[in-house]
Amino acid sequence: MLRVLRTAFRGDGSEHGAWAFVCNGVHCPTSSTHRHIYMSASASLKPGNAFLTATRNMLFDCGGITPAAKVLVVREAPGLGYYADDLAPALQDACRSLGLHADLTTAPFEPEAVELPPRLVREMASYDMTVFLARIGDQVRFIALPEGARAIVSYALSIEAMCSSFGTTPYEYFVELKDLLEAAIADANIHITCPHGTSITGLADAGPQAGGEVSIRRFPLLVPRPVLAARFSGKASLCGFLVGTGNSYYDHYGIQFEQSLKAHFENGEMSHFEGHAADVARANQHYDRISRHFGVERNYVHSWHAGIHPACTYEGKAADNFEAWSGSAFGNPRLLHFHTCGKQPPGEISWNIVDPTIAADGVVLWENGRLRPDNLPEGQALLKRSPDLAQLFAAPGQAIGV
Repeated sequence: MLRVLRTAFRGDGSEHGAWAFVCNGVHCPTSSTHRHIYMSASASLKPGNAFLTATRNMLFDCGGITPAAKVLVVREAPGLGYYADDLAPALQDACRSLGLHADLTTAPFEPEAVELPPRLVREMASYDMTVFLARIGDQVRFIALPEGARAIVSYALSIEAMCSSFGTTPYEYFVELKDLLEAAIADANIHITCPHGTSITGLADAGPQAGGEVSIRRFPLLVPRPVLAARFSGKASLCGFLVGTGNSYYDHYGIQFEQSLKAHFENGEMSHFEGHAADVARANQHYDRISRHFGVERNYVHSWHAGIHPACTYEGKAADNFEAWSGSAFGNPRLLHFHTCGKQPPGEISWNIVDPTIAADGVVLWENGRLRPDNLPEGQALLKRSPDLAQLFAAPGQAIGV
C-alpha cells in the first residue's frame, strides 16, 4: 500500500513541507523501468520519484507547459469518494518541486454541470495550465474553454495510479498510438464482436468531424476519438449493467441485471432490448426516466470507442462505485463503450462491452480485449522504439471491475 508522509525538509535540509511517497511492497515504475521505491519519513520528494515522473508526464508532455509555468490544481471537496483526498496537495507539491508555481482551488461538485463556474473561469485566466482533479473537468470536456485557457483532466484518481505505469508511461506514446488507430479506423468497414454475443457492423466516418474531439486534454490518454454510430447496426451484449457517461450524475447512476442483456440498434437508433423480461423492463424504464429527465433523444446511439491503455485497471468492483468506475476503467482495452441516450456527446447512458474484437477492413485492431498495435506496420515500429510500451502490451492489466 502506498503511503504519503509529510516531511519538513527540502533535499538540502531546509524547511519546505514536501510530500514523501512510500511504496511498501509496491513497484512504482518510472517511464522506462520498474524499480522498487522506498523513502523514509524524512526523505523529500526527489526528481527520480515515480510521482514526479508522472507529474512531468502530465504537465510537460501532455500539457505542453514550459518551466516556471503557473499551474492551478482544481479539486473537489474532500470526502466525496471519487478522487483520493491526498492527490491534489501531493500534485501541488510535486509541481513546486519541479520549479512550477502551483495553487489549489476547490470546485463544487455539480451533478448536472453544463459549464464552468464563473469564479473558476476567472481564476483560470491567471494560470498557464489548469489541472482538474474534479469531475467537472470531465463533464465539460466537449465544451469550448474560455479564450486562452488550457486544461487537463486527470483519469488517474489516486497517488497509486499516478505512480504506476498508468501515470508514468510517456504520454507521447499514446498520442502516436491514438493517431495510428484513428487512421486505421477512418472510412473502414468495421466488425465488432465479443465472446458474449456482440455482433455489430458499420462504416466508420473519417475526418476531424467524426465523433468530435474534446477541448480539455486527457491524462492519461485512454481512448481514440469516438466513432459515430449513425452507420452502425447490430446487437451489443452488455456487461451486466447500464451506467452513466460522466456527462451528468443522477440517482441510480448504474443499474444491474440478473441475466445477459443485449441492446439492438440500426443505423444509430436503438430498437429494443433482448433478454430476461424483468431485465428488459428495467432497462426500458431506465431509458424512459433518464431521457425524460434530461429532455434528450431516448433511443439515439451517438458513438463508440474502445480503450487503448494496457495499464488502466480497476481493482474494485464496478457496482461498489459506478461513478468512479465509469470515469476511469474505460481506458482498458478489454472495454468498449457506446455513448447513448442523447444527440449531444457523450449522451447520458453508456453500453459497455467486455473483451471486444474489432476488425477494420479485415485487420484485427482489438482481439478478445487485447489491443493489437503489432497488426499495423506503424504499430510494430512504435513498439520497437518503445520497449516500455511493448512491455505493457506484452502483459496488459486484466482487472476491470466486472
